[in-house]
Formats: sequence, structure tokens, C-alpha cells
Amino acid sequence: MKCLVEVNRTGIRENEPYENRSFYVSNKMYTASKMAEGIRKHWGVENLIHREKDVTQNEDKNMIKDFNMAKNVSLLQTISLNILRLKKCLTITQGHEIYANRPVMCKKLISKPLRI
Repeated sequence: MKCLVEVNRTGIRENEPYENRSFYVSNKMYTASKMAEGIRKHWGVENLIHREKDVTQNEDKNMIKDFNMAKNVSLLQTISLNILRLKKCLTITQGHEIYANRPVMCKKLISKPLRI
């Protein structure tokens, strides 16, 4: 361990104040601005993908015991999130509302080439 960083966060969520303290460890020495950039990138991924999968798709409540099947389901969830984002759904919930229980629409969604 070459570097230990303490990050204190405060703010208001759902009209309630919160305070959070996190520690980050690195095996290399970085400047404070470089560490802050890395921490923001980490949380950017967490907020963009993992939070959506955890909250919207209830991935943490998944009861799949087979490791390979769990990985495959997680991969399919990530693909679905990315397709909905490419289709400009305002939120993942909106995407679910548009495409849920509509197999013909879903087939069109995945069979046409995506314009990236």
C-alpha cells in the first residue's frame, strides 16, 4: 500500500441530510487530482450500469446459484440496458414500460442494425 485516500461526502437525499466516509487504497502514489479523477470514474460506472442493474432490474435479489448462469443473466441485463440507452429511452424504467410483454417490438428492437 502506497496511498490511502479518505473521501467525505455530505448532501441531501430525499430531503434528508446524509454523511458518508469512504477510504480508497492504491499501490501507487498519485496526486490528489488524479485520485479524485479515478474515484469519479469508478462511481460513474457504478451509477451508469451497476445501480441500474441493482435497483431497476433487482440483480442483487437474484437467486441463481449456478455461477455461469448468473454471469449469463448479468450479461443479458447489461446488453438490454445498453440497447435501451442506444434507443434513447429517457430512463430504464421507461424502456421497460415501452417494451415489456411486447415480443414483436422486442424482436424489431434487436433485429434491426443499431446506429451508433
